[in-house]
Parts: sequence; structure tokens; C-alpha cells
Amino acid sequence: MRQIGKAALVLPVWLVLSIVLSPGIKAYPVRPFDAKYLLDSADVVCHVKVLSVRPQEIEKDSSFHPALVTDGAVARARVINVMKGEAAHAVKIVFRRPTDTVSYTQLSAGEECIVFLRSGDGHFRFVDDHNGKLRIPPHEAIQYRSESPEDRVVAELVYATKADSGLIRLVCAEQLGNFAHPEAVARLEELAAAEDMAVQGVAYAALIRLDCPPDAQRLAAFFAREDDTRSGQRFGTTGYSNGHLKGGILRELHVRFNVIRADFDLRYTGEKYIVRKRAARVAAARWRDFDLIGFLDSAPWQERDTRDVIDNRVIADIVAYQIDPKGRPAFISKTYRAGSRAIVIGLLQSSERQIRFSAARAADMMIAEPHKFPYPQKRRGEEIDAYVNACRDWLGEHGGWAGE
Repeated sequence: MRQIGKAALVLPVWLVLSIVLSPGIKAYPVRPFDAKYLLDSADVVCHVKVLSVRPQEIEKDSSFHPALVTDGAVARARVINVMKGEAAHAVKIVFRRPTDTVSYTQLSAGEECIVFLRSGDGHFRFVDDHNGKLRIPPHEAIQYRSESPEDRVVAELVYATKADSGLIRLVCAEQLGNFAHPEAVARLEELAAAEDMAVQGVAYAALIRLDCPPDAQRLAAFFAREDDTRSGQRFGTTGYSNGHLKGGILRELHVRFNVIRADFDLRYTGEKYIVRKRAARVAAARWRDFDLIGFLDSAPWQERDTRDVIDNRVIADIVAYQIDPKGRPAFISKTYRAGSRAIVIGLLQSSERQIRFSAARAADMMIAEPHKFPYPQKRRGEEIDAYVNACRDWLGEHGGWAGE
């Protein structure tokens, strides 16, 4: 078994980890594509046009046990621009062909892409066999204004979001969310004002990842939209449907708040912990004026079936851990706003046991008085039901709990 780098997926970056299976090989996690991670890991990053692809003998993939036999190929590509490292006018890139059970990054004649490479003996290989390229629209060499590899990759991503109107635009906009770069933030803010719901949703999620939160009222207005994005027809994937877009935004909120909360009051004195704590406090300051509870209160999930939007457990978790009396992230003041309790009570009526459990846990976290909820240690169905029922009984006896 092995854990590999972030895999190139057509789906949005906020989707849960994929799992690849192979006979006789244990499952291993595949993370979403992250251009920043690949840029930092690669020896050479460049914009290429693939001229030809032919078979090539290749060794077994010894990262698996037993070693996995794969067919190989070698692509000859013209280098249009170099973002990192050094490369000749033309390069050879050796890669693995996919098997019935394991996917590898592929190249095909005629395509243009950014490739993330490691040096070999007379040729290059992908820095990650499963995750080596980013498709971009065909274009002539960009005149970079900086020697910085990060600046150059951001310039390519910004260009792609302007030159393409389909899937490439969305994927490259997502990747801008991995670069804490002024040009990336500026372009994402422009995209967040777009009328296209898919573009707007992707931009909002990316800005949240960069700790540049959009106005809560604008975000609530986005959640009130019910446009049919026709994701499958427009992009060849359902990964940008209404539900996925909105779910992605909530998950990004959840992830950012949890990371900040975990690092905000680190007690360790090592250099890396000091850096993490400083970053968490800077991020918290950026979120200080974001009215999260106002956003949650105004979003429409309490009015209809929202299984197409997100698992409501995430909403319960956000409410339980993240809200202070002024609607700010709870890691700043460690207190909660009573108005968020109405959301929790609503989720307690869900038909799904795991959602009821998370809602009860949210109430549990918000109750200041001593209580005796039988917290389930093994998360069995009957234990969850007992926990939820005890929570409901307590709330029935303390009606004022739901008030301001």
C-alpha cells in the first residue's frame, strides 16, 4: 500500500478523497489535484504541446506490493514556456499506461498542457505518475513578468480562466485557490461576480480556501439560486451541479474553520508551530467580520430537502464549533450565538440517524449547564438514538434554550 500525491481529477478539488482498488493490492487514498503542491515537488514545470506518443518499455511499478506490471509510452513534446527549472526546446516524457484497476496520467498527440516533471536519464517522468498535468487552452508563449515559478504558474492559470469558457476555466479557477497570490485573489474576485453559477460557485470556494471570505449576504444569495447548470452536458461531469457547488462552499468553510481553530492557540514552542499559530491568527482576523450565522440562517436548506446540497452533518458541525455571539468563528471567543440553536433543532428532526447524531452533538457542545447525555462510544444505531432522545428530552424541558 502507498499514499500518493494529489491526483489529477476532473472533479472539483473539494470532493472527498477517491479510492483506487487493484486485485491483491490494498486501497490507497488519492487526493485532489493541487498545482501548488506539484509545483513545489517538481524539477521542471512547463507548458508543452504534445507532438507524438509511441510505446515504450517501462519497469514495474514497485510502489505497489507485489509490483504492478504496466505498459509504457513516451511522448515527444515541444516546450512552449518554462515555469520552473530548465528544459530544451523539445522533451521526452515517459509515462505509464493505465491498467484495469489503476489510473495514470496520460498524454495524447496534439494536446497542450502544463506538465509537472522530475528529471530522468535523457527523459522526464511525471513528478507523480497518477497526477502529472493540467490541461490549458492552446496559446502562444506568455511573456512572464517575473522569474518566480509561482508567479508564472498563476499567470498561466489566470490566462486560462480568461481564454476558456468550459471545464478548463473551472479547473484552473479552482487551482488559483491554492496560491496565496494577489493576482490569484484578484482574478477570483472577478470570477465571483460572474453570472455563470458554476464559475461563481467555484470562485467562492477558492476564495474561502485563501481566507478571503466573500460577503455573507452575497454568499447567501448564491445559495438561494436554483439555476440548472446542466453540469453533465456543459462540462462532461456532474461535479459542478448546484448541489456540488454549494456543498463545496460549505466544506471549504468547515475545513478552514477547523484548521484555524486547531492552530489558533497552539501551545507547542517549536518553530513550525509558531508559524502555524501566527498564520491561524492572521486568518482569523480575515474572517472576523464574516457573518457566518447570518449566512446559515438565510440559506434555504431548512425550507426543503437539501440532500442535493450537502450532508447536513457538516452544517451541524459548523454550528457546533464555529459560532460566537456575533456570528463570528467561535475559535476567536469560544462562545456561541443562541440564534444558531434553531438550526440545530431543525436538524434534530432529520430522517437520517447520522445527521441527528451531529445535531445532538452540536446541542451538547452549546449547552453550558451540566447534562447527562449518554454519548455513544461506538456510534451504534441504538446508542445514537439514545443520545438523540436524551438531547430531545432535555430541550423539551428547557424551552428557553432556543431563544436569544
